[in-house]
Amino acid sequence: LSYPTADTCVLTKTAKQLLTSIFQLNLSYCKAGIMLTHLVPDTFKQQDLFCEENSNFSKRDKLMHLLVLDDN
Repeated sequence: LSYPTADTCVLTKTAKQLLTSIFQLNLSYCKAGIMLTHLVPDTFKQQDLFCEENSNFSKRDKLMHLLVLDDN
């Protein structure tokens, strides 16, 4: 991604696209996990002047905040 996000919709969509692009039939695959490192608070956002997603930060952040509140 060209911008930081904690949006599970964006992360899941991107992961599926990447997996689809590298998947090969007739290969054996193993289940694996991932580790996320160098995480920063969601109050810190270094925005890119040329990234179209910047205008959607506040809307998507509000949605993700509501989803997190609903989980609790």
